[in-house]
Amino acid sequence: MCLYLVYRHKLGFGDIPILLCFILINDSLIFAYTLLIATILGFTGLLFANQARLPFVPYLLAGWLIANLGEKAITYFVK
Repeated sequence: MCLYLVYRHKLGFGDIPILLCFILINDSLIFAYTLLIATILGFTGLLFANQARLPFVPYLLAGWLIANLGEKAITYFVK
């Protein structure tokens, strides 16, 4: 699936190693939240940037930080 997206120029070559790292170091729920948050941030950035394409890695990193900090905050306050 990822190779198809790269072939069709919908996903860059720098996104794949970042996604693979996120899959290896996080559980599946945090990875799903990361993708959801990064997609929302990316769409918001695309609306305001007036460009056809944006780099997705900064949005992935921001989504990962938000998802991890959110998980840590929830587990801290629940205990």
